[in-house]
Amino acid sequence: MIVAFDIPRLTLESTTRVEHVYPSAGELPENQLKLYVFFSAPMRRGEAWQRVHLLDSDGKPVELAFLEIDQELWDRDHTRLTILFDPGRIKCGLLPLAESGKILEAGKRYTLAVDRDWQDGRGAPLVQAYRKEFVAVPSRREPVDPGRWRIVAPHTGTVEPLKIAFPEPLDYALLQRLIQVIGPDGPLAGRISVLEQETEWRFTPREPWLEGKYTVAVQKALEDLAGNRVGRPFDVDMFDPISRETSDEVVGLTFRTREREKLKK
Repeated sequence: MIVAFDIPRLTLESTTRVEHVYPSAGELPENQLKLYVFFSAPMRRGEAWQRVHLLDSDGKPVELAFLEIDQELWDRDHTRLTILFDPGRIKCGLLPLAESGKILEAGKRYTLAVDRDWQDGRGAPLVQAYRKEFVAVPSRREPVDPGRWRIVAPHTGTVEPLKIAFPEPLDYALLQRLIQVIGPDGPLAGRISVLEQETEWRFTPREPWLEGKYTVAVQKALEDLAGNRVGRPFDVDMFDPISRETSDEVVGLTFRTREREKLKK
């Protein structure tokens, strides 16, 4: 005798969500280059361009906003997705910009939308859809200038954080790895924090600061939101000769630790 029966379908509980999107500010330049979407758990690959959308102020999709490459740009853990705006519609003098126009227009509101149906690595959909609203502001085309940064030096003998404030937001992911603090014996170990909508960088050392001079080593590959690098704008004239930087790939900023104030008797 053959007995037929149905096996109940396993329903996976939704536990994964979008935790952060960077830049975190509510104003982004017209020539914004990239976005970082952080998830709370590994995600399924191959669905990004079906599940991520740029919407205009009327809620309509902005066509061809992203560079939809087959090899999605995930980190090793599949929890951070890098989304590139189409550079052809950002960089001056290129045909896509002339034909299709800007992706973002200053003064207009936009929404980055992530669908709830996007499945995580287990096959469960997100806990909820995600929306980030922002306003476009005029383009930024000047190179990053560390000479304009403000350094707040820590006190000697403490593990106070070194603070560096920027006049404009910088790239969140690059700030995690392209700035280093160098002491008399080489690079210092410690914890990096990026705050104030990516306009402040902090370094908390593992060991107390010694009295004396330190160097902040900034790699020239560090970018702002529009892809402008240290000493080099994103919109380099395509007919200008491009010199290869070798020995001068790092900019050094120096500071001295501060003496702690003595308590008055």
